[in-house]
Amino acid sequence: MSVKVYERMLDLFEAEGINTLFGIPDPNFVHLFRLAEERGWNVVAPHHEESAGFMAEAVSRMTGKAAVCIGTLGPGLANLSGAIMCAKVENSPVIFLGGQRARITEQRVRRGRIQFVQQMALVENSVKYHASIEYPEQTDEIVREGLRKALSGTPGPVYIEYPQNVILEEIDAPPVLPPEKYRLVGQTAGADLIAKLPN
Repeated sequence: MSVKVYERMLDLFEAEGINTLFGIPDPNFVHLFRLAEERGWNVVAPHHEESAGFMAEAVSRMTGKAAVCIGTLGPGLANLSGAIMCAKVENSPVIFLGGQRARITEQRVRRGRIQFVQQMALVENSVKYHASIEYPEQTDEIVREGLRKALSGTPGPVYIEYPQNVILEEIDAPPVLPPEKYRLVGQTAGADLIAKLPN
């Protein structure tokens, strides 16, 4: 089945029971936001990225599930940094997605790189995992690893970015695996499991 990268990302998040998206739409993400809204997701777009980040952090803390928050490249991601740091110290499993300029821009001698910054260096000490989707075929692997890291052991935030030339690419993708098929789930002893223990 051939799908766009942004569509596949939504599929992977939906398999985890995620249906709310926090962030401010921009050209890097407008297709993802539009499709999420068409699918019935709650799309929350406040006036500032940091507000979006704290909203996602609060939701993840209240539900125990991963939340998704998006920041545009450069200033947008910088605005998220306070929420990313808070998610780390509060052990909140938030998937922070960041756009990035196409890598060809990074390679140019005379760059003209509006809003281009080294975002990994900005967040790497404040997240459990960080990665860049450099090739469309990496989408499943990187998103699943991000979810695995965010939700395993001591929960915490992760950061995933992709260059703007990647999100509109198409990939041939198999059906989405449910969480229990690729990572450990239900690692806590909830009341239902405790009740099943012999006396």
